[in-house]
Amino acid sequence: MRPPYRFESPFDGKGYVLLLHSDDPSIPPEVQSSLADQIVATGCRYACCSGVACSSWDDAIDWAFIATDPNDQPPDERFVMTTWHEGESLSDVVWFALNNTSFDDFMAERFLIVLLSPAAGREAEVSAAVPASRERGPSR
Repeated sequence: MRPPYRFESPFDGKGYVLLLHSDDPSIPPEVQSSLADQIVATGCRYACCSGVACSSWDDAIDWAFIATDPNDQPPDERFVMTTWHEGESLSDVVWFALNNTSFDDFMAERFLIVLLSPAAGREAEVSAAVPASRERGPSR
């Protein structure tokens, strides 16, 4: 995905796991906030954030979820879990997203990987990591 950024889920409101990886250091906070709102509104239940500013992506999605309730107390049954993976290899983050994102009553069955302004070779890196994640544990 390249600017201008706009997010749509292919899952028709059903819960899903999102791996959001950014290689774009120039995304302003208001765009990040808008994308986070779109992610939460489409039914994301777990967001794994990696790459540039991954901690602030994690925070933006947390705030977007909280803002879904006028009293800042949305119900637990729509809770959006978030993690950030600073300094981790993308293959390890893919493995984590595919293997460790079920929680409470949410069973991860649908997965989406979004690359924001991907660096050269990033799509091939992800394509190689997905089948490998089903065959191995994380590299350490």
